[in-house]
Amino acid sequence: MDDLWEYYVLPEGWRAMCHGMDSKMVARTLRTHGLLEVGESGRLQKNMRLPGIAGTTRCYVLRSNLLADPDADNQGP
Repeated sequence: MDDLWEYYVLPEGWRAMCHGMDSKMVARTLRTHGLLEVGESGRLQKNMRLPGIAGTTRCYVLRSNLLADPDADNQGP
């Protein structure tokens, strides 16, 4: 695995982050672009063990390259 961070977002927080947009469509778009780590059978949410929460919980797992500059590799010296 590379050195990228992952961000875990609970469903309630995901809906709040996507306020005014179709939250499932946002998740599907991120999945299509490889920015959302998917769960079993390609589910948009993933079962995770998170600190402070007993057992496993479903959450959206965002990859930190979501925040990367898409032009960073194209810049000259």
